[in-house]
Amino acid sequence: MDVFIELSVFEQSGESMRKKRNLFNELMEGFEALADQRAGKRTLRTLVVKPRPAPRIV
Repeated sequence: MDVFIELSVFEQSGESMRKKRNLFNELMEGFEALADQRAGKRTLRTLVVKPRPAPRIV
């Protein structure tokens, strides 16, 4: 089963077009990239962030 989402894309002329994305294929590509990185076949971009405390809710 394929999952599609439609996104509005605007051209320079102002007319709107529809572009369909296949989210399942994008997710599978990401998981394949993770598997390749873990096997040492690919280097993925990494980002280090400092943990921040949760905001206090009054």
